[in-house]
Amino acid sequence: MIQLLVAASVIAAGMSTAIAADNVNTNARVQDHYKTVIQQTPYQVELCRDVNVSGDKTGDTVKGAILGGIIGNNVGNIDNGGAIGAILGGMLGHSNSNASGGTKRVCSTE
Repeated sequence: MIQLLVAASVIAAGMSTAIAADNVNTNARVQDHYKTVIQQTPYQVELCRDVNVSGDKTGDTVKGAILGGIIGNNVGNIDNGGAIGAILGGMLGHSNSNASGGTKRVCSTE
């Protein structure tokens, strides 16, 4: 009786192995469901946009006043030469400024 049980279990084990061997897919693919890995080659793109700019001439006026004050202070023996030079330099800086309002194209590389 024991021999019969052992023989039956050996036959059953052999059959399950044969069944399992028949169902093996040789083109099986293992997929990780927890993360997706994307490998990309870095590249650069130039992005351009139009920006509204104001025609502010303050910077040019201040630069002219500073330079005029320095020059007026160092030229001749004029009292208040620095003040006069600063006023004249500020006026020249303002009148010669090329700041203009409108739109300006600004490009950057990302």
